[in-house]
Amino acid sequence: MTGLISLILAASMFYGGLIYESSPVNVIVLFNSSPTESAQAIEDDHALFRRELSYLFASPLTRNSSYSIVSEFRRAFSGVILTLPPHLIDAVMAFESVRDVHLNVQGEALRLEDSGASPTPLSRVPGHARMGAYRLHEEGIRGEGVVIAVIDTGIDWMHPAFSGSFPTIKEMQRRNPDITNEDGINFNGTYYFVGRDFIHRWPGLCRWQNPTASNPMETSPIFFPDSHHTAWTSHGTHVAGTIVARDFPGGKYPARA
Repeated sequence: MTGLISLILAASMFYGGLIYESSPVNVIVLFNSSPTESAQAIEDDHALFRRELSYLFASPLTRNSSYSIVSEFRRAFSGVILTLPPHLIDAVMAFESVRDVHLNVQGEALRLEDSGASPTPLSRVPGHARMGAYRLHEEGIRGEGVVIAVIDTGIDWMHPAFSGSFPTIKEMQRRNPDITNEDGINFNGTYYFVGRDFIHRWPGLCRWQNPTASNPMETSPIFFPDSHHTAWTSHGTHVAGTIVARDFPGGKYPARA
């Protein structure tokens, strides 16, 4: 392992000299462990990553370079946000503890258009017009094949507007072979990857008897009638609906994602 890191480091420093940049970059480092694994497995990956990082920056080639672990994550995902010289990213990607590395960049929302339409309680058309979504729809772009993760209060995945919106477990396994049927919800014999309930897994917290960590059902009075009204949520369903909800027969809130 150390030989591999040294080889990649040397290639990055010398053969990659034409693209060498000294200004540090901010990256998101994903570890091999995931929030669904044991706390010990997650801590082991964090400890291993720190050892590998120390070894990398102890090299004569990097001794004058510096790095900074900006944030550590164990719940939404297992990994860190790291600042380091860009020519060392390949070396970090070769770490035994690391699954993937992504640049941590700030995005900007598209400028909203003034549709001139007045919003009504039973319509989302003005909202879509302000986002310019209709322009993409006219070009036949409707997000097919795109997977979006929504981290929010949960989702009413039984709502008919979400029919056909969730990837199957088999589809997700092509992205991550470690995913199993236990990570999904069974719809008429087919397992779908709806999401995970991270709150349910936090020590000392319980999300009103949500039966499994793979069930991110919104804490609503419909599905959690015994919960106190102050605990009811709907925001995650609203956000997910803005992204992927579809029209359905008899629906009061037509949406086109």
